[in-house]
Amino acid sequence: MLIIPPEQMRKLQELRDQEYCLELRDYFRTTYPQQTAEQDDEVLLETITASVKRARALNIVTADALLRFVGIAVLVNPIFYDDVKVKRMFAEATIDVDYKVHLLSEQLITALRAESES
Repeated sequence: MLIIPPEQMRKLQELRDQEYCLELRDYFRTTYPQQTAEQDDEVLLETITASVKRARALNIVTADALLRFVGIAVLVNPIFYDDVKVKRMFAEATIDVDYKVHLLSEQLITALRAESES
């Protein structure tokens, strides 16, 4: 049986996350070219990397929730998770964290649609 020490597992996760962040940068550039046009590649990658790290710290695990979390940072506000209401929401222990991300992104989408219609 192969046993991988925790430090090596952490380094492997960091390497996977670095690759994932590069893939996300390409995804956001391709999918949202107008919304990301003002950010150079380095700034966009920094936003994505910080968001992935924050998501991991919050124990966000599903691909959908991780993409939504990073999407909010890239498309709405790079430090949205520092907002008091958002912190309070993530501190609530009775709701699954991935579901919290889903709820938050749906609320933002609804609010942005309503704003654009006014």
